[in-house]
Amino acid sequence: MDEKVNSHDLLLENERLRKELQSLTQSKDELQKINLLFNNAEQFRNAGYWVWDEIADRYISYSEQFASIYGMTVKQIVETVTNLQEDKFRVSEEDRERYKQVLDLARESKQGWDIEYCYYKSGQRVYLHEIGELVLDDLGVIINTLGTVQDITAVKEKEFALIQATKAALEVNKELTFQKHALDEHAIVSIADTAGDITYVNDKFCAISGYDREELLGNNHKIVKSDEHSDAFFVDMWKTISSGQTWHGEIKNVNRTGRDYWVKTTIVPTLDDMGKPFQYVGIRTEITEDKKRVAEIADSKDNEFALIQATEVAQEANLAKSMFLAAMSHEIRTPMAGVIGMADLLLDTDLSPEQLDCAANIKSSGSSLMSILNEILDQSKLEAGKLEISSSDFHLASLVRDNTNLFGPSITSKGLTLDIKLDDDLPEAIHADSLRIGQVLSNFISNALKFTSTGRIGVAVKTEPNDQDELMLRFTVTDSGIGLSDEEKAKLFTAFTQADNSTARNYGGTGLGLSISKQLVELMGGQIGVDSTKGVGAVFWFTVCCQPTKKAVVAKDKRVALDRWVASRPLSILVAEDNAVNQYFIRAILNKLDHSVEIAKDGQCAIELLNAGEFDLILMDIRMPVMDGLEATAAIRGMEGPKSNIPIIALTADISAGNISEYMSVGMNAICGKPIELPVLLKSINKCLGEEIHTSMPQASVSGTNQTSIDPDASAEENDETASFDQVLERVENIVDQVEERNKEVAIP
Repeated sequence: MDEKVNSHDLLLENERLRKELQSLTQSKDELQKINLLFNNAEQFRNAGYWVWDEIADRYISYSEQFASIYGMTVKQIVETVTNLQEDKFRVSEEDRERYKQVLDLARESKQGWDIEYCYYKSGQRVYLHEIGELVLDDLGVIINTLGTVQDITAVKEKEFALIQATKAALEVNKELTFQKHALDEHAIVSIADTAGDITYVNDKFCAISGYDREELLGNNHKIVKSDEHSDAFFVDMWKTISSGQTWHGEIKNVNRTGRDYWVKTTIVPTLDDMGKPFQYVGIRTEITEDKKRVAEIADSKDNEFALIQATEVAQEANLAKSMFLAAMSHEIRTPMAGVIGMADLLLDTDLSPEQLDCAANIKSSGSSLMSILNEILDQSKLEAGKLEISSSDFHLASLVRDNTNLFGPSITSKGLTLDIKLDDDLPEAIHADSLRIGQVLSNFISNALKFTSTGRIGVAVKTEPNDQDELMLRFTVTDSGIGLSDEEKAKLFTAFTQADNSTARNYGGTGLGLSISKQLVELMGGQIGVDSTKGVGAVFWFTVCCQPTKKAVVAKDKRVALDRWVASRPLSILVAEDNAVNQYFIRAILNKLDHSVEIAKDGQCAIELLNAGEFDLILMDIRMPVMDGLEATAAIRGMEGPKSNIPIIALTADISAGNISEYMSVGMNAICGKPIELPVLLKSINKCLGEEIHTSMPQASVSGTNQTSIDPDASAEENDETASFDQVLERVENIVDQVEERNKEVAIP
């Protein structure tokens, strides 16, 4: 039994050894074939071969040329590559993915591959051509991968040079085709070599130059250049064409008889297979007569050009004036904001009657001056085309009432009567620019009050029919004043102009109000005019194009006493402001609300204080020395950490749509104008902090009394002999309003 088993085992072992020997024999045969293949490959210039063992994951055969192609030694290749799929040293990064895809496809299909790729050797691009094969066993399993690699850089460079030369030839051919129409009998054609000597001319060229063909060939000095052109002109021309580029220009020459002639010239270089010019084709068209006509027109246009230049100078001067007015308005508004603010603080203290009257007059005078500055700024914006109309929904009757009530005390003090007539068919509310409509209406009423000593003033509003079926309103202000002559009416709406010199002496004003009103009305799609007879009175009117309202609007009365403001919690506020008066004023109004205030004199100081302390928000002036508000805001927004997100509110007298956009773009959260309106500022702080910190309270709640509305024309005894200080302040505000209206009697027309 054991002998049978042993015999069987021996038979199996013999069979295994036989097959292994056969396999080794086959592998030897394959290797012999491979070596034969690669020995043949070595005959090719710059070629090398390699064999990769798929089982052992290593190179088992390669030539020294293979390693040399990649700038490596045999040892470096063996030590570097452990996986053919990750063999990154052989293929450049831009071709690596494509190489891997080709190799993967070859393995999947059990076929060879043929690919070109590049490789960087010592920083230089090398182009390689690789042919690969797969060696399979009887079961179709890949046992070896082999290939040959050849350096084809020189071939590729010649190929690229040929492509570039072909492209250049195509471009020249395209240019010559484009200019083909000039090669007929109307064109002046010549060909010159790189030395500039003429090798060909057509008959037209001979005719214009005055020379025979035989005289021109082989020469260039026969073409006499006029002294119209400098040497640099021709140096630039030759520099262009010698670099292979086409040159276009106009040249003035002198022919054989001494006659000057102009030619419009195109010179096209013809390039050899290396891309170098070997001749130049010149195509010319005579433009002598065109040049003469241009010169004649230029002579006849001298006066016109002078007028244009004078107009441009005037426009530049006008623009400079507008810029000056805008800049000066801003510079004056800033200290005036301080004057008005300090007057407000003074009125909020315990003053004697005489001091109270002085403070009220300071505020009134400051407000009047601010009105003049606002009109100057409006005029500069209008001239620069930067004043914009901003429409919103508003209650029409409230607008008329609010603007006429401003003049009530002054009208009463002069013994005049005021009539207001609103047509029954007027809409209750409209969508338009209420601020600008009120500005024009107030200007008309102010003028009527200024020039009327006895009689009446009437204000009327009605709808105006038009062809476009638009909602057009007509506002009319009628007075029984001094009236206007035809000559005065003709210049009434011109800037800086008044009816006559006596008007300026007797009534004051800058002559801007009606000019601004006219431009505002035209911006709102309307018209403006006046009907008047000297000594009888005047009827000023304007129309405005309106739109229906977009939402419900309720009537408001601006005569209601202002509420007082309180804060629910104290805030730590950083104020960047360079004006000492404004610093004091802002600190005072914020301290009254129990807020702590830190003052920075410029933007750089604000950044340093912010880095050193903790603040809830920043009030940032725009125009400051060292670093302005825009630079400081941008720097804060660029900081790291939570302080970069601190709310920043701009405080500036320089507000326009363009400026607001610029302020917001650098990272400001809100903008408040100067002089500071406390309700606007406090509401902006609430919005930026996302919390109702500041709330308004009726004055009765603040004072602790059952306060009633006060009649500004009644005596203290009629109102309340024991009036609270808050009530006194309210009376002062009414006194200030009346003083302002009296000042308007000598304000801008």
